Amino acid sequence: MNNRAFTLVELLAVIVILSLLALLTSTAITNLLSNAKGDLSSVQIELIESAAKTWGANNISKLPNNGCSYITLKDLKDFGLLDSDVVDPKTNKGISDDLKIKVTSTEGKQGNLVIEYEVNPENIEGCYWVYLDTVQEKLEEILLSSENNDSIFEDEHNNIRYRGATPDNYVKFNNEDWRIIGYVDGHVKLIKDKSIGNMAWDASGGQYGSNDWTRPADLMKYLNPSEVNKTDTDGEYWSKTLSEEAKNMIEKVTWSLGPLHINTLLSAEFYKLEREKNIYGSLPVEWEGYVGLIYPSDYGYAASSECSTNTEISSYYLNCQDTDWLTLENNAIEWTLSPVSGIPYDVFYLGTERPKIGIGNAGGTINIRPVINLKSNVKIVDGDGSKANPFKLGY
Repeated sequence: MNNRAFTLVELLAVIVILSLLALLTSTAITNLLSNAKGDLSSVQIELIESAAKTWGANNISKLPNNGCSYITLKDLKDFGLLDSDVVDPKTNKGISDDLKIKVTSTEGKQGNLVIEYEVNPENIEGCYWVYLDTVQEKLEEILLSSENNDSIFEDEHNNIRYRGATPDNYVKFNNEDWRIIGYVDGHVKLIKDKSIGNMAWDASGGQYGSNDWTRPADLMKYLNPSEVNKTDTDGEYWSKTLSEEAKNMIEKVTWSLGPLHINTLLSAEFYKLEREKNIYGSLPVEWEGYVGLIYPSDYGYAASSECSTNTEISSYYLNCQDTDWLTLENNAIEWTLSPVSGIPYDVFYLGTERPKIGIGNAGGTINIRPVINLKSNVKIVDGDGSKANPFKLGY
C-alpha cells in the first residue's frame, strides 16, 4: 500500500485549484441572480409604466396641454393601479413610495393622450400633481355641468341632491353598490343600494319597542361600534360587514333625531322638522355616530322636481314613487331614522301604499338600508357614477 503523504507544494496546488473553482462558481451564481433581478426589475418597471399610463388616461381632462404632471408610487398603489413592490433596475433595491413618475401629455384635453414616462426625474420643475376631486367637489362640478339634465340640484337649504328615477349616482363602497344621496348638512351622504334585511327598529322597550334611538335602539347597536352604541362590543354590521377601508372613510357626525308629529308634509317641511330642537316630548334631538338610516326628507327630495316641490310625501304612492330613485324594489317598506313625537314606541317608515310615509311600532321588522357620511378628504379616483361604471373612492 502506498502511504505517501502530500508534499507542501502539492497541498498548495490543491488549495489554489479549489479557490479558483469557488471563485468561478460564485461569479456564475452572482451573474445568474443579477440577471434574474434585472429581469424582475424590468417587469416591475413595465408595471409602473402601465399604471402611470392608466392614471394619465383616467385623468386626461385634467392634464395640461403640452405640459407635465406627476404622480407618486404610493398614489398608484392607493388608487389600486399597482399592488406590487418595485425594484430599481440599477441598484436592485426596493424603490421608495415617494418615487415620482412624470407624465407629460400632448393635446390631452383634446383626447389624444401621449405620455412620456420617466421614473424619479431629476427635474420635476414645472410639473404638478393632478388634483383629484373630493366627492363634494365632484358633485359641485356635476351640478354646474351642462350635462346635468336636472338629475342633480341644490335644494332650499343649500344641499346638493340627486333626484329622478335613474340618476348616475352609483358608487362602489365596501365593495358593494351604494348610492350618493348628495352633499347634505355639510357631508357627502351615501345609502346602501339594496336592503340588508328585515329588522326591528327596537324591540327592547316593551311590547311595542322604544323609539329612542340613543337608548340604544337595537338597530343603532347593530350598525355602530361600541364607542357609540353603549355596549362592550361592536355591532354585528360594523364588525362583520364593513371593511377596515370602508370604516376609515366614514365620518362620525351629529345626526338629527327631531321627532315628527305629522306625515302630510312637503319635503322641505319634513327637512325642517327633522332638525327641530324645540319639540314636544322628551326624546333626544341629536345623536353622534357613524351609521344611521334615511330621513323622510331624503326620500322626498329624491323624486322628480314636480313631486318634491308640490306633493306631500304621504301622497307619493299616486304618481311620484316611480320617479324616486330611493324607492325600494317592489316598493318595499323600510325604516327611517325619525321617531314620532309624544308616543314612546312609534317610528316613521316608508310604505308601499297610502300613505307613502306611515307610522309603525318600533318592534316591527321591516327593511333597513344603512346610511353613512363620508370624510371630507375622500376623493373620486375613477368611474362616472353609472351603474355599469360606479364612482370609485380613494384618498
